[in-house]
Amino acid sequence: MRIRFRSSAAVLAGSALVVACSNLTEKQSSLPQDSGRTASVSQFLPARDAEPTGVNPLDGKFALLAVADNGNDDVELFNRKYQFQNSITRGLYGVFGDWYDDAGNLYVANTLGDTVTEYDTDDTLTHTYSAGLINPFNVATDRNENVYVVNGAGAQDLVVEYPQGSNTAIASCDTGLFNWGIAVSQNGAVFVTGQKNSTGRGNIVEYASGLSGCDSTTLGATLGDSGGMQIDKHNNLVVCDQGVGVDIIAPPYNAVSKTIFGAKIALNVALNKQNSLLFVTDYSSGKVLVDTYPAGTPVRKLGPANGISSAAGVAVYPFAK
Repeated sequence: MRIRFRSSAAVLAGSALVVACSNLTEKQSSLPQDSGRTASVSQFLPARDAEPTGVNPLDGKFALLAVADNGNDDVELFNRKYQFQNSITRGLYGVFGDWYDDAGNLYVANTLGDTVTEYDTDDTLTHTYSAGLINPFNVATDRNENVYVVNGAGAQDLVVEYPQGSNTAIASCDTGLFNWGIAVSQNGAVFVTGQKNSTGRGNIVEYASGLSGCDSTTLGATLGDSGGMQIDKHNNLVVCDQGVGVDIIAPPYNAVSKTIFGAKIALNVALNKQNSLLFVTDYSSGKVLVDTYPAGTPVRKLGPANGISSAAGVAVYPFAK
């Protein structure tokens, strides 16, 4: 079962369509230097080893979780006790995937706005990325805080790279997939999940040397229906397989090593700093499932009782253990 959010002018309101992939073409694209719009991006980067001086992640603005709620069309922030702290609404339109970089900046993919918006630790909108974006699903950053975004919805299936704070794309590659998730490793390898129209299977492509040159390899491990992705501290890919659960794929990424069940439609996933907790958004219930990692033992669920209408994306503050 594949979930695709509508790219119309209507408000998203948490609705989704189960559809077949549209025809894809294998090509590489270059982007204009500036589209005149603004956008922002970011997703998986390992967290720093030490918390910054004076920062207490239990303080209000240093939340444990940032939940992109496409039912409320906002991002809701929760502390380590899963208590609601604050919500972000400015610049958001059709929220989907979100991500914290290792400095605590938050990035949100707006599928209906065709943008990614970036917020600082005071929840202030600082940048918007848009050049080359159509229905962006997920975002990521590398060690140098370059921002990566994947377009979804079968239109211009590009992965796009920006310098942080700039709307000028420095690289753009057509993945040949119906894009879903993105993750960037410590050594700069870029991974993208998506559906292959010719086979109907979920695939993962790797740009081992980054996006320069658009040189990619399709990994051996396959999925049913692709979703969001992270990388754990052992370089395992942690990937949502929408109709199955969350797959753990160990290097050299030829096969699924283990599956964590529980989410009926797993959309996006996040890990805490110690890799002891896994957070999964389940579209079937609109909830965030909290499990131990890698065992997959259920810990709790966050949903309407916590103010969440329809969870699509989830990100973990980088210093939260």
